Amino acid sequence: ADIGRETVEHILKLDGAREVRWVFETHDEWIRAADCALLLDRIDDPAFGVLWDMGHTARVGGETPAETYAAVGPRTFYTHVKDAIHDMNHPQAMGDGWRYVAPGTGQLPLADAIALLKDNGYDGWIMFEHEKRWHPELEDPAIIFPQFVGWARPLIG
Repeated sequence: ADIGRETVEHILKLDGAREVRWVFETHDEWIRAADCALLLDRIDDPAFGVLWDMGHTARVGGETPAETYAAVGPRTFYTHVKDAIHDMNHPQAMGDGWRYVAPGTGQLPLADAIALLKDNGYDGWIMFEHEKRWHPELEDPAIIFPQFVGWARPLIG
């Protein structure tokens, strides 16, 4: 967290740096709420926040939306949404047994996470992260993007 703080402090000193929002994604080393909170606590700056990847915090981090929101919620600037099913025997399952499916058809608590954000006044983007490039078995964008909109629209109102 200290290296992250030092890096962001240098970035925020650059000309024009405050004209955009800077985020780190809940991904890789920054999946668990406690780790994210360490970084956010060290960088108390309104230009710095989180891209909450709901699939990573639930699937990889094993956290509920409430646990993640408690650590990052008020500083969530953007989101990534993707859904998955745990099925070790499925031919498209990743090494951890999960495989991606259309949003709202899997086992991840995406609707709960979106409701939590909405109930707390979030007005940022809900972005569908479609990983077809790495998972060619997924639906084509022309099919899945309209499905995402149909699923997300009632949730975000």
